[in-house]
Amino acid sequence: MSGVLTCTWAPTPIAGPRMLKGQEARRELAEISGQPLRDRLLAPVLKAEALGIDFLLIAQRWWGTGAEIEASSYDCFAMTGYYAALTSKIQLVTAVHPGFVLPAVIAKWGASIDRLTEGRWSINVTSGWHEQEFGMFGAGLVPHDERYERAAEFIQVLRGAWEHEEFSFHGKYYDVKDLRIDPPPLSRSLRVWQGGPGPAARQTAAEQSD
Repeated sequence: MSGVLTCTWAPTPIAGPRMLKGQEARRELAEISGQPLRDRLLAPVLKAEALGIDFLLIAQRWWGTGAEIEASSYDCFAMTGYYAALTSKIQLVTAVHPGFVLPAVIAKWGASIDRLTEGRWSINVTSGWHEQEFGMFGAGLVPHDERYERAAEFIQVLRGAWEHEEFSFHGKYYDVKDLRIDPPPLSRSLRVWQGGPGPAARQTAAEQSD
């Protein structure tokens, strides 16, 4: 990778932002399937890899219309597996929302992706801002700053699972006992990305993330 790292987004949202009043969302990616869909989702990623872009962020919008910045996206876990199989150099960063999934499960899933890609996987832990999504998918919605507390525990479980042969954790949001990831990840140190504009986001990122 170069001294200045570069990143682009995977083309997985089914529509872009609706920035103008009365603007209709273009939902072409929701209306195709099979080979045409695979081609549309893959071609920009292969172009980015050929250009030498370092990182591909595979975001997750569980639900959206485009009026909330972006529309719904194809699932980030399925798309990470798809891109893992068809790329060879670009680093894959999967955006994961604590509250929707358990950290031990993601530690296991991520370890498999890490081995399949020979160390090209890392995680973007995002606390979630679009509150309507939480209720839709039965995810636990906690107050804003507590989402960052939960994200901190989420990251601690991820790191512990990757860095130790056996790991236990007892926290406010997560409990794991004698957790073992087998087969273990190829990269025994997990790279964690995180961001956000508020004090709670900055503090969590400074304390927990890379």
